[in-house]
Amino acid sequence: MQHKKALRTDIAVQNRIADYIKPVIIAFLFLVSMGVNAQTKPISLTAKNTPIKTVLN
Repeated sequence: MQHKKALRTDIAVQNRIADYIKPVIIAFLFLVSMGVNAQTKPISLTAKNTPIKTVLN
């Protein structure tokens, strides 16, 4: 009888671990996909005595 109870406890622990690991894996995959789609060309800008509004446009 104790074996069945221990087995249920082990399954519950595994389910809790899985509940924590799934979001971590999803976040990791999301971050990796963001890196793949990131812009690869560098952007440079030179502006002297120019209002920020003009530079941002």
